[in-house]
Amino acid sequence: MLSMEHHFYEYVGKKTVGVCVLLSMVFFVCFTFVMAPHVPDADIKWRMIWGAYTSLSLTGVFFFASIMLSVMMAERRHAKKRANKA
Repeated sequence: MLSMEHHFYEYVGKKTVGVCVLLSMVFFVCFTFVMAPHVPDADIKWRMIWGAYTSLSLTGVFFFASIMLSVMMAERRHAKKRANKA
């Protein structure tokens, strides 16, 4: 029987995780600038700090969602291959 870790790496490789990390970094930067104007402070430094702090949780959700999307797409691709073989 395969362990959970081995099963995960069967579907998601290093390249996929790298792409998800890169997309998450871009998402973080974009959402930092989106969140910064909503911080009620006059100092731009604190606006950016709190905007980045708020963006961290959103970026984490985005990263895990992108990984799960990759897993789902890979699983679907593998299921199609198995169905065509049988």
